[in-house]
Amino acid sequence: MGTPVQLDLVPYPRSVELDPSGKYVTASISQTVIDKSLPSQGYRIIANLDGVVLAAADSAGLKYAGTTLNQLIRLSRYGLLPAGSHNRNGSHSVDSASMPIPAATTPAVVASNEETVSRFDTPDTAMDPAGAYIPACRITDWPDFPTRSVLLDISRTKVPSLDTLDALIALIGMLKYNQLHLYMEHTFAYKGHRQVWEGSGAYEQADIDHIQAACAKHGIDLVPHQNTLGHMERWLIHQRYRQLAIKPDGFYWLFGIERNPTTLDPENPKAFSLVAGLLDQLLPLFGSSFAHVGMDEPWELPRERSGQWVNWLKQLKALDSVKDRHVMVWGDYLSANPNLIPELPEDVIVCEWGYDAGHPFSQHLEDLASQNIATFVCPGTSSWLSLTGRTENALNNISEAAISGMEYGSQGFMVCDWGDMGHHQQLPIMYPALVAGAALSWSYDSNASIDMPQLGRLVGLHLFDTPRPEFGIALVALGQAYRMVVPQPPNMSALTLHMWLPQFPVGSGLTTGLTKEDLGRVDALVDETISGLPAIQNDSPDRYILDEILLGASWLKFAIEDARLRLEGNGSLLSIPEQQRIDLASGLAGILATHRKAWLHRNRIGGLDESSAWIDHLQYCYRSGTVNPKWFGPLG
Repeated sequence: MGTPVQLDLVPYPRSVELDPSGKYVTASISQTVIDKSLPSQGYRIIANLDGVVLAAADSAGLKYAGTTLNQLIRLSRYGLLPAGSHNRNGSHSVDSASMPIPAATTPAVVASNEETVSRFDTPDTAMDPAGAYIPACRITDWPDFPTRSVLLDISRTKVPSLDTLDALIALIGMLKYNQLHLYMEHTFAYKGHRQVWEGSGAYEQADIDHIQAACAKHGIDLVPHQNTLGHMERWLIHQRYRQLAIKPDGFYWLFGIERNPTTLDPENPKAFSLVAGLLDQLLPLFGSSFAHVGMDEPWELPRERSGQWVNWLKQLKALDSVKDRHVMVWGDYLSANPNLIPELPEDVIVCEWGYDAGHPFSQHLEDLASQNIATFVCPGTSSWLSLTGRTENALNNISEAAISGMEYGSQGFMVCDWGDMGHHQQLPIMYPALVAGAALSWSYDSNASIDMPQLGRLVGLHLFDTPRPEFGIALVALGQAYRMVVPQPPNMSALTLHMWLPQFPVGSGLTTGLTKEDLGRVDALVDETISGLPAIQNDSPDRYILDEILLGASWLKFAIEDARLRLEGNGSLLSIPEQQRIDLASGLAGILATHRKAWLHRNRIGGLDESSAWIDHLQYCYRSGTVNPKWFGPLG
């Protein structure tokens, strides 16, 4: 047929062959057909003199064929395809004799692999091909993981507007994801519980209907996702619910931090009644056959009561609103208590999560596979607690998850974007990881060589829909800043930890090894990365990306300056001279104002004050010259 070629496609298909002649054909679809010889969700694109034939195993495969064709059309219009042969009249053509493509016998039926195949309708997602010419080619493709998910945290302050979700759903659909989770703790307008969700920007039934319709348009299953055991602090902070906690008076967490209660008491029937009522309200609004009930990080549940965790899950699984669904649950508690795995109820999917490179996915999946437990692998975007991301960590984390998931037969892959400690990172910070997750979960072997330059280019071309990839390249470069310093604490960047927990000293503990010299090199990288961006015309449909990249960069530079001043003293905030602290407070005021403005471009106002409270607290520390050793955010 031809020779392999590398094009700027994402996910990159498992087989791309160009006609040896190097000639081009019109991108117009001539036929769409079913081909049962292809694996589920698989497709084939055959482009020859008569146009483009899209063959697919099923309706999902046809959508993905249209998605790949759209990317080829985009690259054609940007002039980013390999040079081809031209007729004298300026059009592109290919000699049909050089392309062994079966000819159409009727407009509705073609022969493929000696099978008769039926016609599809043209996919709704097809881009107008007018004026676009693509290489004469044959592309054959199908996914490694049947389910490819994105999780968005909508409970740690940021609740996206419906316009934002519409645009994001279109993007993840273009990346061939087929499932979306909106992680909830308190951001649905539950009847009878207004005190908990009021002012949070919570979604109501009409919003869920809207989001579900947008997902359906792009072939995405919207899964209800409500945490039900741990991470219930937004409920338990209220006196009405506090006695439902294991430790109503709070507990000592990591690093000696004192926290308010987070975990419901599995021994309290009223606690289960609360959760059962929430699920009975939420789940019937969703058409998905899946339901995610969370149950991660029940910090206050002691090991001697670990059996209550699995009993709680069994009770949830028996609820009328739950029992006919595939129940998903986080895997961290099972990893710590593998003796519970044989006790899991039937039809439970364990979501094995780990967000740092080197997470022992294989070890944990082996324990689950030995008991025939269905699994998803769940790496992260590494956007949170970083301001500008941790791109290399995300890429390695995603790659390791995909390898382990394929090895142990995981049915799904979920890339998670969290908003820990105020959700201060801007939305596009997760885009490089979304691209990497899409590529490596679709066809690992075809995408395993993806590197930082290519990642930035793909983000710029396809997620920002612009022929100038500079914005994507800048995102990736800023996401590498964390690598330029010695300390690499888990789940965060050493460059920003002191922003959220100002009582933590710089240069010791989790940031041991941080030096002024390394900070200077990071600062220079940020300056170099963003120096030319304001002069670049933002021809992307996303008009906010430039401002968001610059906000992340300026905030990171501020964090670097704070850390530098602390290192000139003894590492503590209190060792910064008073006038310099006042100057920092003034600079932070400007960042806070920009943060609040940027927030409203993409998100509901609910949660903004809570997010801002983290910054307000840091300003107070600068001005007062004091720190609170117990500080862990406005909720405690």
